[in-house]
Parts: sequence; C-alpha cells; structure tokens
Amino acid sequence: MGILMNRCLYIAVAMIIATAYSQLDLPEGSHDEHCSTVQMIIPEMGDFDGADTKSDANLSSTGVSFVWAEKDTVGIFPEAGSQIYFSMADGVGESSAVFDGGGWALKKSARYFSYFPFVGSFYIDKTAVPLTFEGQSQIGNGSMTQAAVGKYNYMVAEGDYNQSTGNLAFSYQFLSSLFRFRIPVDAATYTRMTFSAVSECIVESGTFNAMALDCAINDPVYVDCLTLDLKDVELTDGATFVGFMMIPPFNHLNEQITVSLTKSDGSILTSSVPGKNYRRGTPYDNAPNFSIYPASASLSGAGESTTLKIITSMSTSYEVSTDVDWLTLGSVPSSGSASVTVTASTNPGAPRKGHVIVSETVNGVTLRNIMTVNQTINGMDVGVRDWENGDDEGGSVG
Repeated sequence: MGILMNRCLYIAVAMIIATAYSQLDLPEGSHDEHCSTVQMIIPEMGDFDGADTKSDANLSSTGVSFVWAEKDTVGIFPEAGSQIYFSMADGVGESSAVFDGGGWALKKSARYFSYFPFVGSFYIDKTAVPLTFEGQSQIGNGSMTQAAVGKYNYMVAEGDYNQSTGNLAFSYQFLSSLFRFRIPVDAATYTRMTFSAVSECIVESGTFNAMALDCAINDPVYVDCLTLDLKDVELTDGATFVGFMMIPPFNHLNEQITVSLTKSDGSILTSSVPGKNYRRGTPYDNAPNFSIYPASASLSGAGESTTLKIITSMSTSYEVSTDVDWLTLGSVPSSGSASVTVTASTNPGAPRKGHVIVSETVNGVTLRNIMTVNQTINGMDVGVRDWENGDDEGGSVG
C-alpha cells in the first residue's frame, strides 16, 4: 500500500508540474502566437590561428565548423521560470537545425535564452549553469570527429523570432576555444595528452549565466593543466599526433605552453610552444617544432648512460645543454632529429638530480624542453638481518 501511495503522489506532482508548464508555455488562444519548434544556429569559428594547413579538421570555406548530431538536446529558459528542453527534429550534420519542443511551445512575444550542452536538472539555476573541462577524450588520431569536443563546446544565445520560418531562432555564442595539437612523435601507443601552463591560470570548472550574453565563466576553479584521454592511438616513427580539445579562454602571452604525451608504458614525450592570449570562439593551432623523449630517466649510482631522442621533421635550430657537472653529453646536434647520449659519472654521495635541456627561441619566447635525470647512490652489497625472525636477507643498493 505504501508503494501505491508513493506512486500516486509522484503522478500527482508530475500533473501539477505539467499543468504549470501548460499555463506558462502552451498556446493560449491563437496558436499563431506560439512556436512549437525552434531553430538553433552554431556560427563558424573561423580559421585556425597560426595554422599552416587546413587538414585534419572539420573545415568549411570560412573556417572550423561544428554541426548538430542526432539526439542533441538544448536547454531553454524563459525570462521568468524554470527551464524546458527541446530535442533534435531536423538538421543532423548541419550547423543550423530545427529542434522540437514536443508538448511545449514558446510565446513569440516573450524573451527566451538557450544554452548547450543541456543539463538534465529541472531545478537548475539559470544564472549558474555548471561547466567543466575535465574528462575530455579522443578515439584514434587526426580527426576532430574522433574527439568528444561537442560535450565541452559551451554556448549561449537569446531567441529572436524569424518571420520567414515562423520559428524562434537562437544564434549561439561560444564560451570556449578549440585547440588543435600537432606533435611529432616516435613509434608507440599513446594513452594521454596533457596541456600545461606555467601557473594555475586555466579554468578547470565553473558556472555561467545562461541569460547573460557576456559569455563569462563564473566561480572558476583554476589549475595548471588539462588532460585528454586517448584510445586507439598507435603511431609509427615519423608520425604526427593530432589531438583536439576544448579549452577555456585565458591569457598566457609570452609564456611557455608544454604538451606531454604519455605512452602505454608510462614514459612521457614532451614538446612546447609559446602561449598566446587565447580568446573564446577562436580555433588555435599548436604545432611544436620538435619533441623530446623521454621526459625523465633513472640511472644507477655506479655511473651509466641513457639516450635522449629529439624528434622533428623540420630543420629547426636548438641548443642542448645540462645544468650539472656530473652529466656529460655525447655528440650534440643543433638541428633536425637526433639521439644524444647522456652519461652520469659515479655518484659518491646521496641521490641526486640533474637536467638535460633542449631550448629554442620562438617569437621572442625561450622554450625549454627538459629531461630530468635521477641518480641513486653508488651500489654496494649489503646484508640485512630480520631480527624478529632471525633470517638474513641479501640485496644491493644502487
């Protein structure tokens, strides 16, 4: 009986909500005064800033394009009242599509605001719609359609009645930017890309006001990096990784941006580009001149060598150096792809750390790609007694 009563109560509440919406949004008198469908328009983003090619992206004659997909849903707020949602009706694969309100209709004379992606909460605060740039992912290499950028392409718009179509039309504005990364790599399977700034200046999460067209991100939580999870990215020597992310606008002019790729074995390849004043609604191209691998190495205290790889398809000039006297470099190149032998001398004392630095200057910004070398103390045989059990355990340190 308790279950039956709860179900009846739920149905009664649902009927009250539906009635309230009917009184607010459904036709009152002439149906000509209302719209049961709306037109949603995504503008072009324009050409990639700094790109030397238009390949590997969804591009129209005027720039990067975003299109509507099947089952897309948008949220719509009246000037006063709670949100309703409209779902895709016609226009899959187009930047302008028609969305159907089902049982809902909108008054032509009222003000309405829309946002995307839709948040499925009846009680969502229209002045504090949540957004996040965490959890982005990409399947495969080289195409924007393989990256889940649509889930992070936050947009807002105000409705405007279109006499020719008889619909309310919403022309969106972007809150974020599209970044394309083109990074020279060696043969490996890659599982993650990390985009890093020199300080905590990147918005990881926050909110936006769906009724304010200033496109501001409010209540920001700042971090120094964002990540892109990768699946089925297996590349060969001489290949270029192409990745896509949606990133909030931020000013990093004359500072270094570091992009790291994690391999399936956990090792890391790094590259860098000079930062810019990244603005919303603009696509940016990030194409480093070279990458280095690995980002770190561990050597025994007895003294041994490792190899630093510099990967590039260009004749870019760079310098290779170290910041400690116990690391020595073999033949040091100044351009092109190369392998550099890094040798550590015997360590007479405590564990220590040094760096091999591959640097270049781009647009007046000095970029430093760094391999960190950790060295243990010099190895020696030791005997350790487990006093509780009376057993000897042999081993070595180094």
